[in-house]
Amino acid sequence: MFEELYSRALREWPAELRLPIREEPGLHIVEGLTELERRISRSWVGHPEEVLMVNLHWAMAAAYHAAFKKQPSVKYEDLDVSRVRGKFEADLQSIQQGRTPSWTDDDRAIVARYFTANASGS
Repeated sequence: MFEELYSRALREWPAELRLPIREEPGLHIVEGLTELERRISRSWVGHPEEVLMVNLHWAMAAAYHAAFKKQPSVKYEDLDVSRVRGKFEADLQSIQQGRTPSWTDDDRAIVARYFTANASGS
């Protein structure tokens, strides 16, 4: 199931990102990345898969950010998919355990179905 969601989510991002990078002491800022992620995620608000897709796009933004530390532009294939999945599933576990109160019981049920589907190899 992760592969399906990831493939769908990738189609919503530009094929290549070239964003300004600003370095400050202890900070690596990719200007416009958070705004782009929010714009992409906004289309999922109110959708039955909102909890999955919003969190997946957030995890992808983190992977893009990490890739920008190594290069000035990032393409799909530059993303560390295991990093995306790790963050995505860690965030979903946090939601499932009720540590993110903005998500509902219905959202937690969707998260539970996601983990069940992945456990069965879907």
